[in-house]
Amino acid sequence: MDWLKQSIMRTRGLAQGRTPTLHHLSEAMQGSFHYTIGPYSQPVLQVQAGDRIVVDTRDAFEGKVKTEQDLPSKVLTMPFVNPQNGPIMVEGAEKGDVLAVYIESMAPRGVDSISMPTRPRRGAGRPKLPSGPTPCTGPPESR
Repeated sequence: MDWLKQSIMRTRGLAQGRTPTLHHLSEAMQGSFHYTIGPYSQPVLQVQAGDRIVVDTRDAFEGKVKTEQDLPSKVLTMPFVNPQNGPIMVEGAEKGDVLAVYIESMAPRGVDSISMPTRPRRGAGRPKLPSGPTPCTGPPESR
């Protein structure tokens, strides 16, 4: 990630190259998840520009589909799928500002995680995941 240290975001952005603080937004800290994006919820975490955040998320169906017998039409309450974390407040950010977000890695929580394609009429799928460690697992400080 040497490019990140030299990026405009790092050198000229609000963080001005300061050493970031690492935050962890756990499910317990999140409390309830949201199903819309907008100014409707109070922030669950407040950070400074340039900070790093580890976010615990849920799968698209919040763990309600566990087996092939768990039909989404029976176990889900539409439109409450794809739970969203946050909001996360960035100190110093103002209405109209552009925020640059860099996602270092993303890893499924386990073999039972479900993701949904966003294309119409495609349905939900359960990906075949490799067994054992993957390149994007492990604590953030080890990446």
